[in-house]
Amino acid sequence: MFSVTKIIRTTGRIDKSRRRIIEEPLPLDEWTPVELIIIPAISNDDDISEAEWMRGLASNPVFED
Repeated sequence: MFSVTKIIRTTGRIDKSRRRIIEEPLPLDEWTPVELIIIPAISNDDDISEAEWMRGLASNPVFED
């Protein structure tokens, strides 16, 4: 079990081999263990505010202990 010390929000894509491709460098050391939560994008036109994003995270049961 890991303890959360930092949360980084970024975007990426899934390639043809179903590997995750992160679109920008992350501020982490190489081989740092991470936990990924994949949220498929519905549309680039459906951009939500930071407040809406945080409300959605706070009410999602996947983040409950």
